[in-house]
Amino acid sequence: MYCNYCGSRLLDLALFCHNCGKRQLYIIGQSAVPTQGQTASPARSPDKGYKWPTVYGWFLLILGISLVCMGVWRLHERSIENATFSKYRPPGYVDPFPLLPAATVFQGFLWISTSVGVLKRKSFAIELVWVMVILQGVGVVLGGIVPLQLLIWLAFTAAAVWFSKKRRFLSRALE
Repeated sequence: MYCNYCGSRLLDLALFCHNCGKRQLYIIGQSAVPTQGQTASPARSPDKGYKWPTVYGWFLLILGISLVCMGVWRLHERSIENATFSKYRPPGYVDPFPLLPAATVFQGFLWISTSVGVLKRKSFAIELVWVMVILQGVGVVLGGIVPLQLLIWLAFTAAAVWFSKKRRFLSRALE
């Protein structure tokens, strides 16, 4: 008897593979011992049907790296501005968006970690996608509802719904 997924040799009628941990599926009338010329082959490729989630993961990775770079650049720029222009500012001046660069860096790291979860096909990827969408929605509401930001948020929400359904479908098909 061989594993349906990785091809490892199993005990007869084993429920799970000792190598990959996948639940084994049996077809009635299937022989437990391979016949002459029969080789163990995976029943389903783990890459099948995962093209667009992979594209989604790479897209998030590129956006996350871009956000981290922009946030770090803005933090550096802001420190130069504070050192140069602090003597020209009126007394009691308060920066209207003091945490914006730090929030941009945080959001970038969140997107990078989400993309790594998606690309490595981790089960926590769905939760990270939804955390990302919720935090982005909070940012849209707190920053004032700008039509372009609202459209971007709706696009990310639609992508999260699609990814959640796709991930659940693939995990059921592969288990």
